[in-house]
Amino acid sequence: RTNNHNALAYAYLAECQRQSGDYRGAIRDCKESIKLDRKLIVPRLVLAQCYASTRLSDQALEEYKKAINVKPDDPVTYTRYGLT
Repeated sequence: RTNNHNALAYAYLAECQRQSGDYRGAIRDCKESIKLDRKLIVPRLVLAQCYASTRLSDQALEEYKKAINVKPDDPVTYTRYGLT
């Protein structure tokens, strides 16, 4: 359970960094979050958004695909995947 809480903390920190334009920091923390808990969808979505914002569309699409595999019933992921 601690890893899950740490993973969520990294994911939310990454989202704050993404919103402030610190994509490098956000990408780093998303990867750490995923390393701690591969079943979380939040860091994958944030990572995909960071990649899309830095014109790394192929990587963004890969992360959206991974997010869909983690949580196939999440409509937000499909919407973002379609917009990338």
